[in-house]
Amino acid sequence: MSKMNKDNKLYEIAYLISPALSEEEAGSLHQQIKGSLQEMDGLIENDGAVSKRRLFYPIKKVRDAYLAYFDFTLSGDKITEFKNSVEERRQNAVDKIKERVDQFVQNVANRYEAAISRLEKLADRIDSRIAKMEADKIDVTKAKELMVKAKAKIEIAKTSINGITTTISTNATTTAL
Repeated sequence: MSKMNKDNKLYEIAYLISPALSEEEAGSLHQQIKGSLQEMDGLIENDGAVSKRRLFYPIKKVRDAYLAYFDFTLSGDKITEFKNSVEERRQNAVDKIKERVDQFVQNVANRYEAAISRLEKLADRIDSRIAKMEADKIDVTKAKELMVKAKAKIEIAKTSINGITTTISTNATTTAL
């Protein structure tokens, strides 16, 4: 243990890092937090580690997290500044996770939009075949009934995807502000 300045107090910090971050990103966040402490003339007494752990109880339905910790000394008048720095880094990590989730949802929405487009083209082809069969005096009433149901479901899917896309763009705009 290093010599402590008479104004410095010994603290311990332990925190959980979301498993949505990679192991490298979790380690980098841990290093950044220690770096900001050292910039404030804090001394790291016990350099802890970052390890992935299974949580005894889920937190917001998440069962795993990275556990990070270390002991340090810091002047009492700088502890608030350090807390603010940690909170800022936490918020940056949350923003990064939200960005990833939004990008994932946007990719899923794009895939669904492409699938809906393919279904609409398929419905048009089926409609043209039904018309040809009808011209040949074949009974197509059941096929027409099924096509009405199919087109209604395609419209429901389009509405749902539009709602998701609107939510994503609203979130992106709100986050950017």
